[in-house]
This record gives sequence, C-alpha cells and structure tokens, in this order.
Amino acid sequence: MALLDMFDNSIDTNRNLLSSMLYTIKSLRNAVAHNNIIFDTRFKDRKINSVLKKWVEKETDIQNITLYSLVDYIIIVCCLLKRVDFSAVRAKKLVKEFKEQNQLLQKNVAPPIYALIIQQNVTHKINALENYLNT
Repeated sequence: MALLDMFDNSIDTNRNLLSSMLYTIKSLRNAVAHNNIIFDTRFKDRKINSVLKKWVEKETDIQNITLYSLVDYIIIVCCLLKRVDFSAVRAKKLVKEFKEQNQLLQKNVAPPIYALIIQQNVTHKINALENYLNT
C-alpha cells in the first residue's frame, strides 16, 4: 500500500483500505463480467466500509459516498486508477465516457424516469471527480 501512497493512519489504523477497495469493486467487476445490470447497483453485495468511505471522501473532497449509485463506484475506481497511473489518463477517459453515457440517457428518457434511475447529485459528483483528477 505504501507504493500507492494510500496509507492514512488517522483513517486506516488496521491498514485495510486497499483490501476494502478491492472487495468493493469486485462486485462491480463480477457484474460486468457476467453481463449483469449495473446502472442501478443491484449487484452491490456490501455496505461501504467506513475506512474506504472516509478515505475516498478525504481524497476527492466528494461527500456522501454510499455505493447506492454507480457514480460512487466510478469514483472509487478513479481513485485507484489515479494512484496507479499518475497522469490519471485512464481515469479521465472513464469519467468522460460515463459522463457521455449519462447525458445520452438523460436525452433519451423522460425526466421522471431519469430521476428514478440516476441520483440527483451525479452531475455534482462527476464535476468534483474531474476536478480531483486534474489536480
């Protein structure tokens, strides 16, 4: 974990952050691999670990990470990608594609349906994630 510079003794006293992060995104990976529906996070198999939540919120300055929305998984994946790829090229590409797909969905469904599918704070979280990736 030191190589990724993710250790924060004030948050992660047991040094479980990386494993929590990997187990959290494992359910997303499995859903994608088995062609399951992911947009509504029905694949979710756990609540967010408090250490992971605190670290991601401190790292990105994005609040209310709950895993009840796909954007929260995107944020976690981007945090990890930024640590692995210091220019964050892959993370920025992922955010760009997510943003484009979100806009496409918004154009193609009625506003009440969109509001049922996508949480209200998605645009704010994506903008904040872009800011984080650009720093």
